[in-house]
Amino acid sequence: MTAPAASQSPARPQPDRAIQARRRDAAAKAKAVEKALKTLGRTGAPITRAAVARLAGVPRSFTYENEAARAIVTEAQARSQARADGRTVTTTAQQEAS
Repeated sequence: MTAPAASQSPARPQPDRAIQARRRDAAAKAKAVEKALKTLGRTGAPITRAAVARLAGVPRSFTYENEAARAIVTEAQARSQARADGRTVTTTAQQEAS
């Protein structure tokens, strides 16, 4: 008897080039998210995932699914919230003083 045809077929090549291309694409999108966050921070606009995604030209789901983008957005939102909380306390203190 002869061996099955599957064992005689050549090994499937690994999709290394496709994997590298996806990694480069994800890294470029993460850089675009970072740039969008810097722009939003300079303008003082609220930092929302929808605004970041729109400005960066990426799907909003990317800001949730990509680990680097998620961390960058979450950190920026926390900084923005901390600044907003500080302004509220300062404004209230100034209002009470007058």
